[in-house]
Amino acid sequence: SSDPTFLYGLHDAGGEHLFQDSEVHGWVVFNEFIGHDPVDHTGVDYSSWADRGFGVIVKLQHGFNPLGTIPEPTQYARFADRCARFASVSTGCHNWVIGNEMNYWGARPKALARNYVPILRNIESPAEIHAILRALPERFDALYAGNQKAVGPTRGIPITPDLYATCYRQCREAILAAQSNATVLAGAVTPWNTQTRYAGNETGDWATYLNDILIRLGPHGCDGLALQAHTVDANPESLQQDSWLAGDYQSRRGGFRAYQDFMQSVPLNMRHLPVFIVEADQYQPWADQNSGWVQRAYEEIDQWNQQQGAQQIRCLALFRWAQSPGDRWGLSGGLGVQQDLREALSRKYQWDPNRVPLPNPESPQDRTSLTAGVIVETTSAINLRAIPGFIGVAEEAIVARLPTGQQCYIADGPMRVDSLIWWQVHTTDQNQQQVSGWIPQAGVDGEPYLKRITGAPDFTEPFDPAPIHFDEALGPGTYFLLLRDSELRHSPGTTGKDATDVIRLIPDKTPGLILEGPQYVGESIWWRARLAYPEGTNTEGWLQEIVDEA
Repeated sequence: SSDPTFLYGLHDAGGEHLFQDSEVHGWVVFNEFIGHDPVDHTGVDYSSWADRGFGVIVKLQHGFNPLGTIPEPTQYARFADRCARFASVSTGCHNWVIGNEMNYWGARPKALARNYVPILRNIESPAEIHAILRALPERFDALYAGNQKAVGPTRGIPITPDLYATCYRQCREAILAAQSNATVLAGAVTPWNTQTRYAGNETGDWATYLNDILIRLGPHGCDGLALQAHTVDANPESLQQDSWLAGDYQSRRGGFRAYQDFMQSVPLNMRHLPVFIVEADQYQPWADQNSGWVQRAYEEIDQWNQQQGAQQIRCLALFRWAQSPGDRWGLSGGLGVQQDLREALSRKYQWDPNRVPLPNPESPQDRTSLTAGVIVETTSAINLRAIPGFIGVAEEAIVARLPTGQQCYIADGPMRVDSLIWWQVHTTDQNQQQVSGWIPQAGVDGEPYLKRITGAPDFTEPFDPAPIHFDEALGPGTYFLLLRDSELRHSPGTTGKDATDVIRLIPDKTPGLILEGPQYVGESIWWRARLAYPEGTNTEGWLQEIVDEA
């Protein structure tokens, strides 16, 4: 069945009678913890809801704390396969969310909460631990005076945008292979949470975190996104007010309209994608009264959707219907708040499937107006570089100096390196020779270097988008392209070392610059190199040169 156009939703099954009484086909959000066991072929039958016209959304999570909302990176492939098997045997659903609250430390793999939170040490129920983690003040650490220092940066394995994007891509590919009509949604980011910090987002800004995920996925690698929306008090007036944070996050909203910060962080070329608010609630327990909070929440989302060119929010699901151990948000026993929902349902708010977001291709300040396959021109003279980045990179990395007004074809990107957004382009140099390299979209001052233009590139010869040429003879100052997935290490050699010597696995086709070497360790040749990897930290280390036998 097709998805409903009504906005109304509930997290958990059980309250559908409220929708049916109002003749509204709404949404039901389910939360499934599915693990990564290769012999687990179980699923869930959601057809009883789909057959009655309800939209079904399922959050696929790896496990309760400390298993992580997505697993550790070595298990991504198994988790993706499990997602695909679950989708293939589960009827009545085609909307799948990968993970939830990835920026919150409590959702990380290997972040054993009972080691950090004393009140959890005698609690055995994973669901109850999950509920208490949701209620901890540090979940919304940016709301507190002075934006208290984020806790948890060293707890578990932080889910950076790079890691989440890697996991999401594998899950999406596997699910689509198993269910061709699936919509695979990026997981909801925790608002006001600053605990996942990385190069380019040193303050852990939650909206920047979402943006960094989305620009890594791109408009053709993502089917939509899930969001959360909360208020910090029970006052229904606060739902439609802009309350701004203090301290380090003055440009962010501190109330329900934090959802707008998320919406504005969606890249322009992804604003046609569907958006679902899968969790909406008050931070404190639901009061058993008809305060008007629910009515205001749906009115606010409807007003957003009515704006000209607004990206449509298709669902706002109240969290939650079920009464869960340790959980303070159950709605099933609150007749007052249920009446609030009934009155909201009488308005019959719907999202508009015919409303198309306004295009904005001529906004050079917005890095997300650019994408691979478009034509740009430089707004000032700029260096074309063999790899993205400039900190600690030798001048030999400069391929050419491009003048103002130089037309370029964007071939790849974006990458975030040295706190800037970089694009790989093909163009011609002053001798009309074809060249390829990387250009930052804007400088550290935010002034753009690239402007999107229409039409075909004005090159004198037909342009062949060939890859960057790298010197074959390796040595300091030369460039290379990885021909296979390779381990980047803190020091040369593999003998007698534990796993902490491996900085990360670098995928094949990644370009790099030789900084030092060769060193001969363990009968192998090693080079210290800087890799052009999307994240700006931990991209320098030692690589083993492997020579294939003829």
